[in-house]
Amino acid sequence: MKHNGFTTIFVLAACTGAVCAQSSFQGIGFLSGAGHRSYPYDISGDGSTVVAYALDTNGAGQPARWTKSGGLESLGEIPGAWSLTANGEALGVNYDGSVITGSSPGALGREVFRWTQATGMVGLGDLNSLSITQAYGRAISDDGAVIVGQGDYSYGLPGPLYGESFRWTESSGLVGLGHLTSPPAQQYGIAMGCSSNGDVVVGWATTPNGTEAYRWTESAGMVGLGDVAGGAVDSGATACSADGNTVVGWVRTELRYEPAYWTESIGWTSLGTGWSAGIDNYAGDCTPDASVIVGALNITYGGVVGAEISGDAFIWDATNGMRNIKDELMLGGVTDVAGWTLLGASGVSHDGKTVAGIGINPQGEYEGWVATLSGDSACYADCDENGSLNIFDYICFGNAFAAGCP
Repeated sequence: MKHNGFTTIFVLAACTGAVCAQSSFQGIGFLSGAGHRSYPYDISGDGSTVVAYALDTNGAGQPARWTKSGGLESLGEIPGAWSLTANGEALGVNYDGSVITGSSPGALGREVFRWTQATGMVGLGDLNSLSITQAYGRAISDDGAVIVGQGDYSYGLPGPLYGESFRWTESSGLVGLGHLTSPPAQQYGIAMGCSSNGDVVVGWATTPNGTEAYRWTESAGMVGLGDVAGGAVDSGATACSADGNTVVGWVRTELRYEPAYWTESIGWTSLGTGWSAGIDNYAGDCTPDASVIVGALNITYGGVVGAEISGDAFIWDATNGMRNIKDELMLGGVTDVAGWTLLGASGVSHDGKTVAGIGINPQGEYEGWVATLSGDSACYADCDENGSLNIFDYICFGNAFAAGCP
């Protein structure tokens, strides 16, 4: 039998590229010449861009983005900001990293911003007209056209802080989404995530009975998602699937907070806490089909944002269950993660293979990280990861062996 040499070489080259997409890990670093702290909040759907809070030369937090080619860089500030030394952060990013949202000092208080390379940072204002206000853009649709978050306000200092979830589009501006119960004046709500088109919004809001996760649509308004039996009334949503029909976040049981997901047909399903005996555990993000979920287990805090003392970043899927991300990397031969404590995972790419989170580096500094997981642990025999076993997996394995891939 005669083989076509060109075809054989083409197939070998294609398989080699697929199998050598190895696991990897790196810290995102710090702003040039600035304080040594960076805290990621989200990663773009294509895995190219991480958005974060990072200290500047004045010790203030700055909205920042990380890319592999450009490293960590500040996004600047809203023109006319009342303060250039007050804290800001980048909290959400669209699919390809081209549109970023967050919070930064504006003309009077902290404003929601929308950033693109062409426009720079543009302030979108605040939700409330009171003098003491601040607003945060926390999530963004895949195309960057819809932003969700919360507007905080107070009737005076000292005084309690109230808040309401919002949804923003260019045509509507910031629009409050209301509350789960009335009266709303002394209640608090946060929109944490949205569907790929921004039509479904998820988050949490306070009620007289406790904190409850919600799902919002224009037709149904804000609908509480309940919680699980046992413990105080306490649940929250941090993200949702592309269609908005699966919600991830946390629930409170008799013993602890547990990472969980919600569907209309089943309600809340806990992911369990794996190896963790800690009280604080949550799911932070999911893939578009919600088949992969990431978050943090066994968290203890040092009293300020970005000052977790301990924690374990996890990745979950129905086949493999709960896995420690650092352990997965070490098993994959990624020695760059040695000496790090991976405190939690805050974002995952659409394909479920690139994860961003916060950690403590070998120098004892809080630093963001990005990890790529090859996915081989699910079924290594499926070498080209196309979901079926055939002759091409045999060829792929041979190429991996020749190339020195683990």
